[in-house]
Amino acid sequence: MTNSFSRDTAPFHRGADAALLFGIALAICTLGILTRPTGYFAGFWPANATILAILVRFPAISRPASWASACFGFLTADLLAGNPLTEAMALTLANFAGIAAGHLLLSRFARDIRQMARGTSIAALLGAALLASAATAVFGAEVSVRFHGRIYSEALMLWFSSELMNYVTLMPIILSLPENLKAHMARVRIKFSRHGWDSTCGSRLFAAVLLLIFSYIGQMLGGPGALLFPLPALILTAMVFSISTTSIIVLCYALWCHAALVLNMVDTNIPLATAQDTMSMRFGVTLLSLAPLTVASMNVARQALVLALDQAATRDALTGILNRRAFMERASALCGGTKGRVAVLMLDIDHFKTINDAHGHALGDEALKAFASAVALRLGKDDVFGRLGGEEFGIAARIETAEDAALLGERLLEAVRQTDVRLAGGNALGMTVSIGAVTRDVPLNFRFDDALRLADEALYEAKRLGRNRAEIRLA
Repeated sequence: MTNSFSRDTAPFHRGADAALLFGIALAICTLGILTRPTGYFAGFWPANATILAILVRFPAISRPASWASACFGFLTADLLAGNPLTEAMALTLANFAGIAAGHLLLSRFARDIRQMARGTSIAALLGAALLASAATAVFGAEVSVRFHGRIYSEALMLWFSSELMNYVTLMPIILSLPENLKAHMARVRIKFSRHGWDSTCGSRLFAAVLLLIFSYIGQMLGGPGALLFPLPALILTAMVFSISTTSIIVLCYALWCHAALVLNMVDTNIPLATAQDTMSMRFGVTLLSLAPLTVASMNVARQALVLALDQAATRDALTGILNRRAFMERASALCGGTKGRVAVLMLDIDHFKTINDAHGHALGDEALKAFASAVALRLGKDDVFGRLGGEEFGIAARIETAEDAALLGERLLEAVRQTDVRLAGGNALGMTVSIGAVTRDVPLNFRFDDALRLADEALYEAKRLGRNRAEIRLA
């Protein structure tokens, strides 16, 4: 993710990370303090879950200076709120006992589990949340007894239930953040610009509207089951939205449930007159939140598995582009579904056997990957590019005129000329390519195999005429 949480270990970046973490801790603690009823601690305290999630999600900043700056942010917020120094220190100790316990457990899991990308992610999250909540509750209840005269058992239940709800509903938002948020948003914009409004957008709109409708019905009808009405819509939301978006929706709904019950906005016939009532409500909201989060996490794991299977079935293991079978299928579909002119190209790296014989197959593999990457960067989003075998590659592309095929060939020739691989001694090994291409209008009875055969004949002509050139034929 592009932000100040850098992996760079230079002192400047370490200082910037610590300062940023202090600012986040101070701001979010202040937000929690503002929710405190008179004479009580905050019912919504997002600081612990937020700081823990940041330290787990960005392990490069989990250094003593960052922990100390976050701790100082907590302490500063309490002092600015008017708490005595001893109470502020005790509260900070309680909060960081939970953060440290949760970090100790959650950081031991694999990276994809921590980032909510596995079916077991919710189990890991819940385990860390339970441990962190218990650690904070043990110390926090003692603070309630010493400074506010509360009963220890009741304070323990209130601290534990509040922390658990905050950890479960807040942490997934940060843990599931993309590696690079800016690049992720750019990909989303590109995808939407290409596909516009599609069935996925419709499903998401339907889920959002359904959630609002069920929430309204629950509020109107009231009763003990009012808060469960939106559960089917939350499950549907988890199935059509990303886990990050689902986590935000779940947090908003959990906050709504908490506010609606505390402020009597929904008549559930639950008075919340005792600590047990409040604890039960918080546990209920937490369990309600776990259902859609579990579905979303498992959906991420399923999508990753489907993608891996698709990659294994359709992609060349070395270069990452389409394999022969997938190329033939998609190129045939492109040509068969196109009205207008297409170009079919065959490409063969010049003297590739010499590269393998002189420098070894490992360098030959690097040359193939560099070649495929260079060519792919010069193709359009709808062009089909695949490896046919060895050093032979194929391309099928829509074009406007026959001249476009020649321009594409020259562009690819130049791209390969500018591509090299590094030898063991640091010297660069250059490459060239021979290209055979055929362009033709696409009638209804167009056969892609015929075009590929003609492109192959043009390729051999390019080799015969000296290689490092493109031969274009009209058909």
